[in-house]
This record gives sequence, structure tokens and C-alpha cells, in this order.
Amino acid sequence: MDKVDYDEFMECQYKILEEKEKFVSLDEI
Repeated sequence: MDKVDYDEFMECQYKILEEKEKFVSLDEI
């Protein structure tokens, strides 16, 4: 895995986490 692939991968992981956070906070209300 080269640097660019890694960066894109991390970006995707971050977006997935963000979505989960939103989902969880909506769940808590």
C-alpha cells in the first residue's frame, strides 16, 4: 500500500466513523 492509497483509506475510515458518530448521537436523543 503506497502513501496515496493509505491516505485515501484513512479518509474513508474517518468518514465512516463520522457517520457512525452521527448515527449514535441521533440514537441517544
